[in-house]
Amino acid sequence: MARSERYRLIHVVTGEVAVFAGIDGHIGPAQDAGAEADLVALVPADRCSLVRVDLPEMSGSRMSQALRWAVEDSIAGDPEQQHVVPVRRAGDGRLLCLVVARDDMDQWLAALPERPSRLVPDAACLPRADDEVVLMQLGDFVLAHGGNDMFDRIEPELLDSLVPEFTESVGAQGRLVWLGDKPPAEIDRFAPEKRSGGASALALLAPAALGSSGAAFNLLQGEYAERDRASAARQWRLTGWLAGLAAFLLLTGALAEYTMLKREQLRLEQAVEARFAELFPDISAIVRPRAQAERALAELRGGSRDRFVQLLGAVSPLFSGARGIEVTSISYIDGTLELELETSSLADLEALQRQLRAQGIGATLQNIEVLSGSTRARIRISGDST
Repeated sequence: MARSERYRLIHVVTGEVAVFAGIDGHIGPAQDAGAEADLVALVPADRCSLVRVDLPEMSGSRMSQALRWAVEDSIAGDPEQQHVVPVRRAGDGRLLCLVVARDDMDQWLAALPERPSRLVPDAACLPRADDEVVLMQLGDFVLAHGGNDMFDRIEPELLDSLVPEFTESVGAQGRLVWLGDKPPAEIDRFAPEKRSGGASALALLAPAALGSSGAAFNLLQGEYAERDRASAARQWRLTGWLAGLAAFLLLTGALAEYTMLKREQLRLEQAVEARFAELFPDISAIVRPRAQAERALAELRGGSRDRFVQLLGAVSPLFSGARGIEVTSISYIDGTLELELETSSLADLEALQRQLRAQGIGATLQNIEVLSGSTRARIRISGDST
């Protein structure tokens, strides 16, 4: 796992620290860690999620970019705020991944005395056989590890509902094992096989945390991977070169774009002036084309030249003097004003039609609909009574 054979194992929540030594692949307590001991940190497993996604094999860089969005349907939070670590391929070909919030990662790393070489979910390090579900008390919580890499850090009041899920993960012949002293009542009712822990909680978790399980579930991958100083220096030099190249290309592109835009602006100004002279030949000096065009159009629309305004002005006095008539919609199509009306009776509509015609305004009733207590109709006003 690391350059040194001595390790310091720390839990970021409980703050407990223990020193271990690796000899011929066996992990055991050590009295003196030494100055070169690697730091390995355990984090709460309930802040980590295991998900399976359909993602084909691809290069490391592309995988890192695709993972965050591949788990989007399996998580509740914003994918951009999640750190996703690939663990292994499942038997069905799907990729097993660990998902943890980037805020949690940052808080854990900030709480540690130095940067660790591994960051591992605590429950994933429980020692177990293939047909076992292993439970162990750690602080106020219970760690659980079952089949199919199923692990969690459980509050005691949730044990009744979650323990059956873990036992199902190892099948009907699986065993429920409790490590440590007398289990709580919520566990004891499942009649687990009891094994004396003997050592501290960290000593029970250390072999897996410092061995292959810890390597598989190490959260310090991707953007959180540890890099040596030489690699970091090379990375910074490369970043500097790329930044300089990007700035040069950006400046060159901006200059070229500015030149193209100036040419396009000149072409459009000439096109506007030509079109303006065609539409408004009486205006010889073009100073502010938009304002001048709006003013000229307003003059063309003014007074009786606007047929819609003319028709609306002719019928408005009749409607303002009438009672019990409600205009529900107005439309103006091809020189004809159409009004949707609702009155208390058909007689009111016919009276309105007669008044319009008496004013020399052509009015035709259409789509008359007599309802209980009201009458609806459309009246078409053409502007003359012929």
